[in-house]
Amino acid sequence: MMAAISNRWMFVDPEPEVRGILLSDRVEAYIKKYDLLVDAHDFKHSNLKPASYTLTLGAKYYLNGETFEIGPGGSLVVPPNSFVIAGVSERVVLPHWCAARFGLRVAYVYKGLLMGAGPQVDPGFDGYLGCPLHNLTNCSMRIKLGEPFAWIDFTKTSRLGDNSVLASEDALLEAAMRQERDRHDKRQWVIPGVHDFECRLYETQRTSFESSLPPGETISSSVKGLHDSVESIKTAWEQREKSMKEEVGRLTRVSQRINVASVVGLIALFTTVLLTIGVEIWMPRKAAMLELQQKIETLERRMNEPRPAAMPLPVVPASPPTAPPKQNSR
Repeated sequence: MMAAISNRWMFVDPEPEVRGILLSDRVEAYIKKYDLLVDAHDFKHSNLKPASYTLTLGAKYYLNGETFEIGPGGSLVVPPNSFVIAGVSERVVLPHWCAARFGLRVAYVYKGLLMGAGPQVDPGFDGYLGCPLHNLTNCSMRIKLGEPFAWIDFTKTSRLGDNSVLASEDALLEAAMRQERDRHDKRQWVIPGVHDFECRLYETQRTSFESSLPPGETISSSVKGLHDSVESIKTAWEQREKSMKEEVGRLTRVSQRINVASVVGLIALFTTVLLTIGVEIWMPRKAAMLELQQKIETLERRMNEPRPAAMPLPVVPASPPTAPPKQNSR
């Protein structure tokens, strides 16, 4: 049965003239005098802020499709690049004429921990909130059990039962109780609103944030999936790089052996070529030198042979002198 029926202030605003976000004095007054906003058993005066109330970490949290519980003195560890739903310790009790928003404390935001942007809590909510946390860093985040980590503020809505039918407080409460009796036969709990339009009321009491989770579904971080994919690709590239280095090293060693053999072969080939060229050049020259040497030796032998005796020259008789020719005289 819905706890709202037992508290008339869930439907009747004790200060209808007050509008806007509630300041700390009215937050405390509504908690202590009317049992609204936050359960009085969970209330701590030190958690009051000028226009909000500080929420502390509860024992239960949700990670990768499973619900876990933090033991006494323990902590919630939010893994890198992960999505976690963390429960709060305080029971939130919102009247049907007040909405709320909650967020993460700035100290955690500066560390790289984020919460879904400004989630609204509908009027009539009664239960324990779950805070969706995103760790966008590559480091684990640690939050101790009972540590202040979030905040909630409260804003009044338009007037509930703002019509002629529910003009009186008694009529409004009677309509609410009638709807409570008949709500199991309807999809939505409603009462008459302004100009006879329906005013829908929140009807579910949530004893834990787990009741908000989709049954049979695993909620995880898309960033974590991307991170895992990148890590998988990185690992594959590292293995490929290692294999390539090993192959390059093997080829280098083979190449070095081939280079040594090639150098030895080149030296042998060069030597063979030189010898061949030398023989081809030297043999003809050697033959010519031998022939020249033989000629020299032949000449030397001839020069050393004894010469024959000289023959006497023949005597030529002298011819008589001839008279000069005569000249004719005239």
